[in-house]
Amino acid sequence: MPKERSKDIYETRWPHEQPQGFVRRGQRSIYFDLAKQARAWRRRTIMLTSLLFIVLAAIGVLSIISSRPHEINPPPSRPAASPKENILNVSRVSRIQITPEASLLIDELGNQPALEPPAEASAPFDTRWLKQAAYYLVTAEKAYRDDRMEDALRYFSNVLKIFPDLQGVQRYLGLIYLRLQDYSSAAVAFEKASRENAASAGVANNLGVAYLALKDYLRAEQYLKRALALKPDYDPAILNLATLYIRRNDKAQAAVYLSRYLQVKPGDIKAAQTYASILMDIGKWDQAVVWLKRVCDSVPSLAPAYFRLAQALAHTGHDQEAIATLRHGATLIDPRKALAWLSAGSFDPIRKHPDFQKLVSDLSAAGR
Repeated sequence: MPKERSKDIYETRWPHEQPQGFVRRGQRSIYFDLAKQARAWRRRTIMLTSLLFIVLAAIGVLSIISSRPHEINPPPSRPAASPKENILNVSRVSRIQITPEASLLIDELGNQPALEPPAEASAPFDTRWLKQAAYYLVTAEKAYRDDRMEDALRYFSNVLKIFPDLQGVQRYLGLIYLRLQDYSSAAVAFEKASRENAASAGVANNLGVAYLALKDYLRAEQYLKRALALKPDYDPAILNLATLYIRRNDKAQAAVYLSRYLQVKPGDIKAAQTYASILMDIGKWDQAVVWLKRVCDSVPSLAPAYFRLAQALAHTGHDQEAIATLRHGATLIDPRKALAWLSAGSFDPIRKHPDFQKLVSDLSAAGR
């Protein structure tokens, strides 16, 4: 009997004569199919990932556009909203759930029309007018900070047309009128602000400034002293009182308040120069020397301070120091301007001194 030939697993499973339509596979076809399926899955994964990325990117772009509607050109038939409409004439639609299955849309602002300030009577205290007044108030304060005084005045006035008794506005109006140099209106506004807050040193000072600008010195003095009664070390009122007495040619009182001011603000060089000049005017040369030396030490390049210091030294018997101070001051300015200073009568005590005459001669030669 002939030996039976060995068969592979396919030959032992199926008869030698295979059914019609059956395609016999080789031994390695299963590995080939698995690799093919893996490649197909990779392609599908890449395609799905790309599609997902595109969808997410589109959603992101749409969300940015919807959250920034001002970047989209409005329809030509609809005019741009005015600033007032941004407060009261804007619809903000939201959804409320009335049942698990149903919801309704509401307009939270009611699409109310913009309101003009009332012409005569004050407006009722309701949310619409409160919003309108708040808009004018915020806009007015911004205009004031931006130094747009005319705009600030208009918006603050609109606030008072809505709520005439609203406190805090008159103080702003007074400041605006001061900057516009309408001192009469400033005084009226600060008078009202003072009745609103009688304990404010700032309001009292500003009212004094308004009357000082109007040359109503009695009222200015009254309010500036009220400011100091409320706040004794309030330096603006102290300096303003000194200015008031200078204008009234009361230099002794001006010196008193300048001295008081410099105790609070010792670093104010301009005030120190003014104080020293007044001390010289009232014959207090020794005190003037002290303050002028402080000024020269603080601002070594300030030529006028050296000439004034030399004047004070000349009246206190310090001739050599006065002339040395003059020589230093003369190096800081043009020789012709220095000669103009030396022609002042306040240098008469040292005019015949040989060193003084030598300085005049040197400056004359340098100025030719």
